[in-house]
Amino acid sequence: MKIIIKKTSEIKEVSFGHAVNYLIPQGLAVAATSKNLKELQVRQAKEQDKKKQAVKKVKAKLKNLTGKEISFKVKSGKKGKIYGAITKKEIAEKLGILKSEVLLDKPIKKIGEYDIKINIKARAAGIASGDARQKSNVKVVVEEKN
Repeated sequence: MKIIIKKTSEIKEVSFGHAVNYLIPQGLAVAATSKNLKELQVRQAKEQDKKKQAVKKVKAKLKNLTGKEISFKVKSGKKGKIYGAITKKEIAEKLGILKSEVLLDKPIKKIGEYDIKINIKARAAGIASGDARQKSNVKVVVEEKN
């Protein structure tokens, strides 16, 4: 008997007894009727549209960030060491993105210019494709406050 597994939207061939006595009553699968197959195709088409929209959003966001320069004016001590540190959170707030999208090994603790990598991810449901993840660089300038 052909069934559609609900969780993965896969079409599988299983024994009639297993389908009727376990999978269908437990709500894990439905019979692969023509009606259910059409519904599956419609659902998959909607998921593809969601993925395309998410990728478009990521690329638009990335376009806005590419080549962007942000600056921080901070108090500093001797040898260009700053009081405190500039963290992922502060960079993300200035850029209007999530903290997890800023790739920074350790907080910035000296005056200077830094190239920071940004990894924008599409957060739409079910997206795991490589197209939904794009990288860019942003220039962070740390200056001494007068």
